[in-house]
Amino acid sequence: MISFIDNIVRKAKDLSYLRYRFAEEFFYILNPDQYLGEYGKIWLKDREFFDWYRDSVRENRRSAERKYFLRELVRSVSGLPGDTAECGVFTGHS
Repeated sequence: MISFIDNIVRKAKDLSYLRYRFAEEFFYILNPDQYLGEYGKIWLKDREFFDWYRDSVRENRRSAERKYFLRELVRSVSGLPGDTAECGVFTGHS
């Protein structure tokens, strides 16, 4: 266990990375067949999105990454002529 902690501390660039690595290791202990994304995703610092997300999505807090991607996708095509549609939703929401 000490070599694990020493390894993380040695590689840590800042406290947020250190917290991420600890959480990642704990996650894999509890969920060995699941996968996490990489550290440092810029969308996690988008306060405007998370203010909206906390107010709008009360029950399913696991869909943040999908909703952020959908929002950015719609923003990227909003200036194009024509209609935009989201297709293939399972239970009526993304």
